Amino acid sequence: MLYLAECCYAFEKDKVMMTILPMTYSMIFAVSMRASFFEKTKGFKEMMITAQ
Repeated sequence: MLYLAECCYAFEKDKVMMTILPMTYSMIFAVSMRASFFEKTKGFKEMMITAQ
């Protein structure tokens, strides 16, 4: 009985990890994309300023 409960617990934990991990990865991905986008726009603005 205890073994069954442990299996259920492990399964639930895996299920939770499977829902949390993709969300975490997509958050990190979105943040890094936004950061690189800001870096690009900052560089672009600086180029425009130096061009003027």
